[in-house]
Amino acid sequence: MTEADFDTTPIDEGIGAIIEARGRGLDDLWPEHVGALLRRHGVLLFRGFTKDTEGFVAFSDRLTEDFSNYRGGGLRFAMLDREAVGGHSTVLTTTGHTQSFGIPLHGEMYYMKHPPQLLWFYAEVPPVAGGQTTLGDGAALFRALKPETQAWFRENDIKYVRNLVDGDWQATFMTDDLEEARAFAAENDLTMTHDPDTGTVGAEFRCSALRQHGGETLFINNALFIYLGEMAFRSGWASKNLPGLRSSDCPMVVRAADGEEIPRAVMEDVRQTSERMTRKIPWEQGDIVLIDNHRILHGRAETDGGKRSILVRLGGPAFPLPKAA
Repeated sequence: MTEADFDTTPIDEGIGAIIEARGRGLDDLWPEHVGALLRRHGVLLFRGFTKDTEGFVAFSDRLTEDFSNYRGGGLRFAMLDREAVGGHSTVLTTTGHTQSFGIPLHGEMYYMKHPPQLLWFYAEVPPVAGGQTTLGDGAALFRALKPETQAWFRENDIKYVRNLVDGDWQATFMTDDLEEARAFAAENDLTMTHDPDTGTVGAEFRCSALRQHGGETLFINNALFIYLGEMAFRSGWASKNLPGLRSSDCPMVVRAADGEEIPRAVMEDVRQTSERMTRKIPWEQGDIVLIDNHRILHGRAETDGGKRSILVRLGGPAFPLPKAA
């Protein structure tokens, strides 16, 4: 059996591929098959192969190396933190899984030196209304931006700036040891500071918002998500809707490399273009989705607030897969 034996249909309007079981099991999906399909489509939806979390865990174990426990994650605070599931330290709830607000398109952990290349999702309890995981192609998104927006990001680096009060930095770096946190930050090219009077930790990561992959320029980063997050703090929405906040200030903001705010016109073009380019996963119970996080952005549609449980794993491929640079 080869990857050509797996008939595929698009997930939504030309993005990705749905692979249906049709009597086959997960053991019939070999790493070389999955790798070839992922290289071709960027995102895969496996439907009808399993109905339980352990099947998902075993499948993702077989195709993934170097799983992440989300250490250094940008949203390890209040009700947005991820929780480990079923005794597996790398099987996590999605960010804000108990919340109903939408999340814009973004790459996973692009505020770190090495964003994970594989992003797995499993529909344990699919949402009844809304709440679809969303998708966007990084190359197509860049091409759709206004020329002046493209030029701004070509000519300017961005930086992610964290201001983590006591309690937040320990949650973010998953340690109470400040020196251990410093070592982790250094390994990931984060410039870290500590204020002994307040216990606050600062961290900055500078990079381009653009990546190169297969001869194309991709817009893939966390800029829009964090930009809108800061707006939620400024408007007071966060304090009203996110119990457990340790600070009234947004723990992470995105800026131009010189520290100035990214021009509003630039970010509004990114927001509007992302909305136009957003596609949705029509979840069914037991669906498994595999995303090449070096090519494809993801997010979440607003939900009706009903039961929804989408699990996530992050890691590297156990098969050849080109990296973005």
